[in-house]
Amino acid sequence: MSIPLTFRLEPADDRRRPSRRHLRRVEDLPSAEPPPADEQPPAAAPRPVCQEQPEPPPASAIRRLALLAFEVVEGHRPIAQLGSLVSAEVIDALAERRRARVELRSMIRDRRRVVPTPGRPRLDRPLPNVIEGVVVLQAEPRCTAVAFRLEIRRDRWQATHLTVL
Repeated sequence: MSIPLTFRLEPADDRRRPSRRHLRRVEDLPSAEPPPADEQPPAAAPRPVCQEQPEPPPASAIRRLALLAFEVVEGHRPIAQLGSLVSAEVIDALAERRRARVELRSMIRDRRRVVPTPGRPRLDRPLPNVIEGVVVLQAEPRCTAVAFRLEIRRDRWQATHLTVL
């Protein structure tokens, strides 16, 4: 014995008010008349003359900096050898990364020395006295990128930010 099921569909009783418009008309702006032809527009302030941009360091020096930073993080080179190439903040950051990397290598007992080959540096100059770039270091088990920012300090290029990824 089955009970027939019947459904009655009635239209829903919508008692909602029509929504108010959120947008309203804005008055037209008065049309601007062009200045007379004999009247000159105000002269713009003269732009400062750009000084000549300093020469960036050669690509071989940038590749060498990336390789030195990688060897410092791996624990194969003392941080003092970076000397005046990097700022004090970079030295602190590299020392922190080095401690973590050396601890990891001692825990997994990995004594291998990775000797990477630096690739071509990719450089950008966002400002005349700033160079940002990256060098990809290719090694057998993996590739590593070294990103850096060079700024002129005391008439020399110095790495103010450097990260071994």
